[in-house]
Amino acid sequence: MSCPFSSRSDAASEKRTEIKITLKREQLLHDIENYAYVAGDLMDEDSHGRHTTQDIARDGNEPLATRAMNLAVAYCAEELYPYTKRECAEAEATLTDELDRPPAYTIEMSVPQAFSHTTHTLLKELLHRFVVERVLYEWMMIANPEAAQTWMLRWEETKEKIEKIAKRPTGRARIKPWPNW
Repeated sequence: MSCPFSSRSDAASEKRTEIKITLKREQLLHDIENYAYVAGDLMDEDSHGRHTTQDIARDGNEPLATRAMNLAVAYCAEELYPYTKRECAEAEATLTDELDRPPAYTIEMSVPQAFSHTTHTLLKELLHRFVVERVLYEWMMIANPEAAQTWMLRWEETKEKIEKIAKRPTGRARIKPWPNW
């Protein structure tokens, strides 16, 4: 016996719209540095780990923060696969591990026309938060392992919220005639 309710409309007939979420690198680094500063400030004054914790995006540490940001954004795009799915262009077929420092990260999505603006806004905030928390987790694993657990719990909670949005039913709920004779 099938369920009389269907939460998904036919994907082929569903009208879609293109939206983007842009996360500015400068804003991400600013928030990452602020959180790291506060975390370091809460440590003992004579602790060597204090300045190490606070120096997350300074000079020689910036490439580590950048790689962690790049990974976090790539993860976000993959987590939103139902919306971000697209074919690889020929120019994108070959990737290198050269450090990329884009001024902004843009996640392009194809969403149903009924996709809510409030969901779009929430997703933008969650993605920003996820990237910041993920970078802080990666950094704390090196600089302050005791604090890493806190950041891991935070980014996992944010990840679950993003996953919930990605798995949300799209389109209108339709009641199927029941019973099916």
